[in-house]
Amino acid sequence: MKWKQRPSVRELEIKLSEAKTCLAQKKFQFGPNVEKLVDDFIALKIDNAGEIWPLVQELLPEIKSEHYAGTHPPMRAIESNLNCELFIFVWESKRMKQRMYLKFAIKDECFYYFSLHKSKRPAQCFKFIDNFQRGR
Repeated sequence: MKWKQRPSVRELEIKLSEAKTCLAQKKFQFGPNVEKLVDDFIALKIDNAGEIWPLVQELLPEIKSEHYAGTHPPMRAIESNLNCELFIFVWESKRMKQRMYLKFAIKDECFYYFSLHKSKRPAQCFKFIDNFQRGR
């Protein structure tokens, strides 16, 4: 049952911290489906793919563990041989002035960008629940 409780708040905080570190150290790559990113870039008014890295770096401090909107446990990247977990966050971005959706992976100390766009998901509050062992 423990695997269903993943990712924990602590694990999400670590992933967000790793993402910030990777971007600061310029250790980043696009995920396997680069052709899918064109629509994201057009919507974000990005003319050069390299412009995405400073934008993501600027947006990451806005994201908190409670903005996690992925599955429990996180889904895996199956489109490629990356074979790593994907982390999805949806939050109200002050910088972008709208709800945003970010999907990324961290593997071998490298940030893999999968998607960044206006969120198409309805506003929800994703809450973590206790594992029911507190009362025992």
